[in-house]
Amino acid sequence: NGIRCFAKYVYDNRINTAKSFTIETGAGVMIPELIVENEKVLFVKVNMGAPQLERSEIPMLGAAGKVINESLQIAGKDYRITSLLMGVPHTIVFIESLEEDELISIGKQIEKHPSFPKGTNVNFVTVMNDHEINVRTWERGAGRTLACGTGSCASAVASTLNGLTGNEVTVHLALGDLFIETIDGIVYMTGSANHVFVGEVDI
Repeated sequence: NGIRCFAKYVYDNRINTAKSFTIETGAGVMIPELIVENEKVLFVKVNMGAPQLERSEIPMLGAAGKVINESLQIAGKDYRITSLLMGVPHTIVFIESLEEDELISIGKQIEKHPSFPKGTNVNFVTVMNDHEINVRTWERGAGRTLACGTGSCASAVASTLNGLTGNEVTVHLALGDLFIETIDGIVYMTGSANHVFVGEVDI
C-alpha cells in the first residue's frame, strides 16, 4: 500500500513522470506501473514478486515442505492455517465469521506462536466466491491494521493454493479493494491511491 502511495506522490509532484520506475525497499526492488488519466494517477499496479512457500523460507519450524491447510493449536483449539513468505511472513486462517475481540486474541497468539521464530502476520479470510475474498489482518509488531498489501497478496495466494479461488482475486479490506493476480508464479497488486492532506513539519 505504501508503494502505491509513494509512486502516486512521485508522479503527481513531477519528481519522476515515467509511468513505470524502480523503487528500492527493504523487501527488494519494486516496479510500480501507473495507470494515469488527465495526468493524475488513478491506480498503481505493483509486481510483488513470487511467494516463498517452503516452511524454512517463512520461516516456520517443522518438517520440510509447504504449509497448506495445516493444523495449529491455539488455546486448546485447532485452527487450519496456510503460511508463506510474501516479503514478510504471513499466516492465513479461513473463517466464516469472527468477532473483533476474538480476532485480536487469536491474532496475538498466532503471531507469537513458538512455530514462528520471527513471528508472523495473521490474515483472517472469508471467501465470498471464486474471485472475491474479505481480509482482516493482525500485523506482527503493530496489531490490528485496516489494510495490508502483502497480507492481501498472501491471502489471495493462499486462497488459490487451497482451491477456493482462481488466480485473479478482488480483496475487500476495511479501507477499500485491491485486485490481486498471479501470472507465471508472480503476484501483481493493483489498487488506488488517494491524496488525503498536506502538512508541514518544523525540524
